[in-house]
Amino acid sequence: MTKIRRLTALTAVGAIALGAALAAPAFAQEEQHSPETDKKEVSNGDKKEVAKGDKKSGKDARAERRAYRVELRKTKRQARRALRHCKIAPEKLISVEDSKLLTKLKSRFDAKVDADDWTEQKAKKKLYRVQKRITVRAAMKTARWSPRLELFGAESRKDLGRMIRKADGVRSLMKAKGVTRADLQAAKLEGKLAQYKAVITLCASGEEPAEEKPAEEDPEKPAEEKAPATQSA
Repeated sequence: MTKIRRLTALTAVGAIALGAALAAPAFAQEEQHSPETDKKEVSNGDKKEVAKGDKKSGKDARAERRAYRVELRKTKRQARRALRHCKIAPEKLISVEDSKLLTKLKSRFDAKVDADDWTEQKAKKKLYRVQKRITVRAAMKTARWSPRLELFGAESRKDLGRMIRKADGVRSLMKAKGVTRADLQAAKLEGKLAQYKAVITLCASGEEPAEEKPAEEDPEKPAEEKAPATQSA
């Protein structure tokens, strides 16, 4: 009986071991297709899609920066050409009364004219050059700061300074106004481009409009019939 029991026990152990060996590949296959594994695969796929989207947005951002640099260089060259033959309309020039520097220079130039060191024409020419330079600089500064002032709802640079002091810093003001760093950077870039466009517009304001050519006759329009000559009696 003892031998039979031992053989039975050994047979049972062998059967259990064989069943475990046969079941192992099935568990492994099931584990490969388990919900957790599928979740990992989905998450990895999402990460790839997100990375792909970030890469695409990065390409778009680089393309925008490249286009901005090209436009900036082009506009700057146009502004330089405009300054060579800059003609500002008289009503757009900063008057002598509105500028302390121009007031001082005019007094100094008038003194030279009175001392017969300069002619009156030379004094006016020099004063006009300075007047034109100051006007261009003021127009550039206004155009450069305009997008930022509009972003914060300020009327002038002094007004913006008061707003910053009242908010106890630029960051606090940005938070209160809902302005992000990206918004501020975009406003700065817009102002940098706008200042050169302002020069082009200002320097062309004093140019005389081109004469309009007379309208050409329409060749398809039939010529007017001539009135028949009256015969003398």
